[in-house]
Amino acid sequence: MIIYQTKNITITFLENNKYIFEIFEYIQHKTFFDTFLNNINVKDKNNFKITIFADEINTLDYLLNNDIITEMDCKHIFLFLLKQLKNLEKDHLIIPVYNLKDIIYFKMGDNYSYYFLNNSYIFNIDKSKNIIINKLFIKNEFASNELQNLFEIPNTSILATASYWSLAKLIEYCLKNINKTLLDIKYSKLYWALKKCLEKNPKHRYLIFI
Repeated sequence: MIIYQTKNITITFLENNKYIFEIFEYIQHKTFFDTFLNNINVKDKNNFKITIFADEINTLDYLLNNDIITEMDCKHIFLFLLKQLKNLEKDHLIIPVYNLKDIIYFKMGDNYSYYFLNNSYIFNIDKSKNIIINKLFIKNEFASNELQNLFEIPNTSILATASYWSLAKLIEYCLKNINKTLLDIKYSKLYWALKKCLEKNPKHRYLIFI
């Protein structure tokens, strides 16, 4: 059974907690995939197959639709995606816009994690920390105002902090799914982290959790 599929990656459930990851064009996107994969079994030059054992692998979209997410989960989703984004930024990469179906939940025993897996939505950042937008992307409800108002590409005028806005809006949506708003978590660490990401001025946004 296929759990997740894009043009570059397929996750298939086999049996007995066994999943197969097939990653296409791994070499071209090695930096991105290596942020969350430790062991790669090479199939051929442009085809990689990975066997993973897990208690559960699902999309965030699935978890929300089945009412599995809690307030604590919202914090953990933010922290895992924050860590992934920080690692990508070190390699001058960014996720301009998040979406629910491309965030994958992995669980094995007491350990679990969340990752954004769709490398098609990964963009480079220039020396001025602007996103090098040279391909089409989907403008969803999580996209920042500056991305919503972008109508011509290529473009290098959008700061990478557009990603922080999108991540915060996604977490805000997750909270809404459990009938919570930012006011319901006011003064929590997650509240302050989201507020720093949701500054209207892109230059004043920060991705931090303290």
